[in-house]
Amino acid sequence: MAKLKDEQWEIFCQEYVVDFNGTRAAIKAGYTPKSARVQANRLLTNDNIQRRIKELTQKKVERIEYTQDDVMRDLLEVKNRCMQKVPVMYYDKVDKEYKQEQDDLGRDVWKFDSQGANSALDKLAKHTGFYELDNKQRNVIPQIVVASEEDRKLIEDI
Repeated sequence: MAKLKDEQWEIFCQEYVVDFNGTRAAIKAGYTPKSARVQANRLLTNDNIQRRIKELTQKKVERIEYTQDDVMRDLLEVKNRCMQKVPVMYYDKVDKEYKQEQDDLGRDVWKFDSQGANSALDKLAKHTGFYELDNKQRNVIPQIVVASEEDRKLIEDI
């Protein structure tokens, strides 16, 4: 267990791993609401506090038995669900039925959750180190995470 200066630091660490909100953790640890944000920033730069937070986070992960593989599988599922196309429908008052909307060229119009897909892809990229490779300006091709046969076909078509 990391050695902490006092009980207030321990409370801060315990509260911080609840939702990773430093300001809220500082207030619960007894710092004034006015100074909580500044105190949280200061505390989070302390090596002992960082070690303690890491210990508490690891214990939490072990307790709930949620692995990195689980995170990856769930992110891939979110990405796949968000990228499923859904027809854009409208109600035709003349024919009294729903019809799929079409663009100016007569093609069917589809929608998907681009924000959810982008968020999941961003998290997958961070988790797999994709950005780290890019940031280091290496000429290394990152491993592509593929969840389904449909994804493989999409990649092959590019």
